[in-house]
Amino acid sequence: MLKGAISVGVSPTSLAQERAYLLVLHDWRQKRKEEREHEQLVKETEGFLHIASHELRHPITILHACVPLLPKVLDNKEKREDVIGLIESGVNKMDYLINDLLDASRLESGRFTIDKKVFDLAIFMQDVMEEMNINHADREFVVRGNGGARFL
Repeated sequence: MLKGAISVGVSPTSLAQERAYLLVLHDWRQKRKEEREHEQLVKETEGFLHIASHELRHPITILHACVPLLPKVLDNKEKREDVIGLIESGVNKMDYLINDLLDASRLESGRFTIDKKVFDLAIFMQDVMEEMNINHADREFVVRGNGGARFL
């Protein structure tokens, strides 16, 4: 047996006028295992919250930077559209992250459902590529395929 894994308690008692002892054995291994699992869950949750807060801070920083610029660029259509694009991108990023947090909460509580539906992969990939090109205009993305793929 593991040292320190089992505790023993002995109490004197009397049973039908006879001297007896009550022996209590307690196995601590399960409790220690549960404590380790809980500590691991706490660490993972803290790590997740740390990453999520940093991911949310970036778009908020962009929004804070853009708001004071709006009055200065209202007369310049090109600059105004650039600032509005940055604001929209930041809001979309926060919306995406918040939805991920809500999905994680639903998954944890067992209320997460997956809706299966048929969709056109080419249209989906086109939408993804448009978003990638907007968010990463300095990079080139190429997707190749023979078309006609559908997933359920």
